Amino acid sequence: MEIGSLEIELRRAIRTVEVMGCIIKNRAGSLEKTKLERIFVEGMNVNLRILSYFFGMIKSEDISNAVIDIISERLIKINEESKSELSDENLRKKAKKKFWNLMFDVTYAIVNKTVHSLGSDKLTAIVEKVCYEVNTPASFLVKHGILMWYNKNPQIDEIEKKIKEKDFSKIAEMIIISMVVNHCSEHPISAREKQKIQDTLRIPSRKLLKRG
Repeated sequence: MEIGSLEIELRRAIRTVEVMGCIIKNRAGSLEKTKLERIFVEGMNVNLRILSYFFGMIKSEDISNAVIDIISERLIKINEESKSELSDENLRKKAKKKFWNLMFDVTYAIVNKTVHSLGSDKLTAIVEKVCYEVNTPASFLVKHGILMWYNKNPQIDEIEKKIKEKDFSKIAEMIIISMVVNHCSEHPISAREKQKIQDTLRIPSRKLLKRG
């Protein structure tokens, strides 16, 4: 699929999820529970399939190395223009770091988009049931993103337990920690709760921005 066609399909899929989210949010009190569950899981799966497709592409060494090569070439050019003395090896390391930072940004953006497209405090029971049944690291991120944003309920003990599981990847851990940090910076948090978050998830105090 060409890049232009892929972009069109991605935009169409994301818009579809937004429409599905509007339906379940606006009709949370009138639609049957089973219909709400079906729409929610289908909407979530659309975005998570985008994520899976993206990961499938970069898991290919040829593709990931090609992207890193492009970043490396750009850094080398910048290095030459600025007359920096960084070696090609160090520039390659910087390129790899930028590549994985890009990976994080894309993953976080898709999860966050899913949270805001489908989330609502009216759908808490639906969200918890569906995400429990799907039972993947991605659905865990979606569930807790919704609980934090719409219910102001960061379930720190559950998050700590999940992070320790073997199938919970490092990038998933980074995303859930970022969600918690963002939650603390955007909502009033008591000093006691903030201390528990800091101690339980081992988040440096400087990251938990003061608020309220």
